[in-house]
Amino acid sequence: VEVWRHPFVAGEPESLIHPSFGTESQVNGVVVDQVTDRLYVAVSEPASTVVVFSLPSFEPVAEFLAGDRPLGSEPNLGLLRTEDETRLYVSTGDEIIVLDAADGERIGAFEPPGGVETVAGDDHHGMLYVPDEGGGTGVSAHGPDGERVTNNGLDRIGPDAFDADAEGVLVYACAGEDGTDDGRGLIVVADQRPDQTEFEVFERGNWAHLGILRMAGVANTDGIGSIQADLPGNPLGLFAAVDHDATTVGVGWDVILEATGLGC
Repeated sequence: VEVWRHPFVAGEPESLIHPSFGTESQVNGVVVDQVTDRLYVAVSEPASTVVVFSLPSFEPVAEFLAGDRPLGSEPNLGLLRTEDETRLYVSTGDEIIVLDAADGERIGAFEPPGGVETVAGDDHHGMLYVPDEGGGTGVSAHGPDGERVTNNGLDRIGPDAFDADAEGVLVYACAGEDGTDDGRGLIVVADQRPDQTEFEVFERGNWAHLGILRMAGVANTDGIGSIQADLPGNPLGLFAAVDHDATTVGVGWDVILEATGLGC
């Protein structure tokens, strides 16, 4: 796992090392818990494990699942904070395993409709967003235990919006007067077109399809990511997208919001 530091222009990247990475397994999903300073990394079969690192030291502190259940070739991760605990969601290709993020204890599992790869948690709304990785049917929404959620007469987000696989997913959160997440914002999902990726943008509150974002030269996108911290040169944070499994492209959220006319 490479570690790149903003502004990503100087020096060689650091790398995280763990014995499970050298077992002919594929390192795939990553998610950061900003509250507990933990980084979770999903490792595919045959290791089928989730490695937990502390931040900012990058020291391995735990290993969850550890081969208890095959995780498939592209496991991914999501976090959801409830009133009682923080839950870690591990996708296996056909189901999502629910773990206690603190100690890895299994809470349950559920099977979303369609193919399963990525998952994103929405703490404010208490929901998980799971794109259909193989069927192009949009994004299903689930409660903490996997129960299906409907909204505004829809049983999924963007049922007619995708031309290809729905892949990476993220939440852009808006803040209220007190500076905390007030539930408004955007849901962004990568439409993995081979010629040029279309990032489908939805209203976080009512799931309305707001439009398509394209980045010049970016295609066949799997993962996307976001940080909303004030960074040098990127005052509203950064949107990042993978191009052809080879390059990561970053665009400031200020640039995106100005170009699209969207915002909080």
